[in-house]
Amino acid sequence: MYYFEKLKSLKDCKVFIVTSRIDNLLPHLEEYLAYHKIRVDGIINTRNENKLEFLEKINADMFVEDVPYRLVQIFKEKGSDRRIFEDCLFVLFRNVANESLANPDPSIVEADNWADLHEIIVERYNSEGRA
Repeated sequence: MYYFEKLKSLKDCKVFIVTSRIDNLLPHLEEYLAYHKIRVDGIINTRNENKLEFLEKINADMFVEDVPYRLVQIFKEKGSDRRIFEDCLFVLFRNVANESLANPDPSIVEADNWADLHEIIVERYNSEGRA
């Protein structure tokens, strides 16, 4: 949880969880966050809908996903005139469950661990002149 603390210290950095959980699993997520003392700025439950619309509503600068299929759903819209594909950096967070699955689009950056993810986020943050 060290990396969440570092992210929360970045000026104007907001962290949202955009999840597609079944409603009755949300209390488990909230308990996990409370137990590990992880503070986020909001939780958005898409209830198994495509996350793209929700990312646009919060004007996401970056989106981290560990389920390649969810990225496939989003990137089906890539040919459209949606600004999110220009403004948002999409990251596939690799783990044991998805290590053998293909990255759905060459523009999606991959992070192999929390240190990699933190580095990607800070690099993006700094490149936007926020530091």
